[in-house]
Amino acid sequence: NAFGKKNWDLEKKKNWLKNAIKEYPYKPFAWLSLLEIIIKNNNEKEFDLIVKEIYKNNLYDYRINVYLTIGYLKFNNPSKALETISKFLDLVKLDTLPLKLAAKINLTLGNHDEAIKNYQKLKKIENITLKDIEENSEILELPHYYDY
Repeated sequence: NAFGKKNWDLEKKKNWLKNAIKEYPYKPFAWLSLLEIIIKNNNEKEFDLIVKEIYKNNLYDYRINVYLTIGYLKFNNPSKALETISKFLDLVKLDTLPLKLAAKINLTLGNHDEAIKNYQKLKKIENITLKDIEENSEILELPHYYDY
């Protein structure tokens, strides 16, 4: 919450979020916020642990997959990032971030044809170029969904 963001240190935030996950394991807010903290602080070991917990709890919120994708990219696993974001691309209709991520990853991996396919879907929703996506580092910056 806004109070915690302003007044709590990192460990207190993480502990509060872990407790929120225990109380409400199927609500995405705490998962997303904890992922954000872990990714921003470059903690790959904690990232790997939370990934296991997410899969163990069968969480299928596309926003969690967006954050997992960003985490995999941050920890130098673009193939896993592409696999993760691709699971939900056809289900998300209004949020452009998953398509941007998929296009950016495909460009990074040299899959230009796949990047163009992602871009073709994206340009129906947003006026953007493939070059804009390739050069936009903000796509990988957090937060995207909650900022309090």
